[in-house]
Amino acid sequence: MVELKKVVEEKINPEDISIKHDDVLNELQKDGQPDEYLKSVVTKYIELSRSLLDPKAAYNIFEIDNLNRKKGLLGIGGQKLEVNKIIASQLIEVDYVAVFVCTIGYKVENLSQKLIREGELLEGYIVNLIGSFAADSLANTIHEHINKEALKNNVGHTNRFSPGYCNWYVKDQFKIFELMDGVNCGITLTESALMTPIKSVTGIIGIGEKATMKDYPCKVCKEENCIYRHQHWL
Repeated sequence: MVELKKVVEEKINPEDISIKHDDVLNELQKDGQPDEYLKSVVTKYIELSRSLLDPKAAYNIFEIDNLNRKKGLLGIGGQKLEVNKIIASQLIEVDYVAVFVCTIGYKVENLSQKLIREGELLEGYIVNLIGSFAADSLANTIHEHINKEALKNNVGHTNRFSPGYCNWYVKDQFKIFELMDGVNCGITLTESALMTPIKSVTGIIGIGEKATMKDYPCKVCKEENCIYRHQHWL
């Protein structure tokens, strides 16, 4: 039995966010070795971007009310999430779901936009890329916090899944924010359900006695621009 709590806000140290030089360089230059100039630019902007990080994260845990694998529907906290069949199939033996939101703030994306406006297109792109890796690392960090909460209750946890991936409709962002009881970490949604700050992540993680981490089902998913696919977790 997992203790259900009100929304938990986690204090995240910017130093705990991992931004690896090789990850950024590999994304910039997939064929061949990056030159020394590119390496120096990446090093410079990783250090600068790290000083601009303002990470915030929170999560809420719910008992599953119902799960319809065939229709791809997940019922928690009075909300019906249209997570699609791919994700629903990953939650079959799950008893609880943690809903989370997190963001690295505005400052990194503001720097990226400033560089682009000034004609520094490569530098602006690099900073934008660094921000994406930082946001994903923050999501990994909150995932680990939720894992520790699961371990306290002697239960396991699943992968995390976010709206927009595995054919989960982005419009469910509104339902996720409803489930967070007003704790949004400073994130707002546009009418089309896009988040600001841009470098923000929301999602769900299954918790339960039989919950386990599995390979992401990328082979049956048509989303080519998915961050999980690009992280080579197949």
